[in-house]
Amino acid sequence: MLAMLFLRSYERAERVYFAMLSRGYTGQYKCCGHCHRIKKLDLSFGAGMITASWAIKIIDMGGIPWSLLLK
Repeated sequence: MLAMLFLRSYERAERVYFAMLSRGYTGQYKCCGHCHRIKKLDLSFGAGMITASWAIKIIDMGGIPWSLLLK
């Protein structure tokens, strides 16, 4: 029974692979390389998100009294 299950899964994987090949699958990414570089906007957005989350956590823990924030 286990061998039959393995055989069916192997045949299914083979059919899927051949279907992918018939649709033009080559196994390689078509990228010119510029889309994977980190930009200054990405870094500033990440730094802003980290800063905002830390600020919210510090305020939530009571690190900064509300009276100072309202002035």
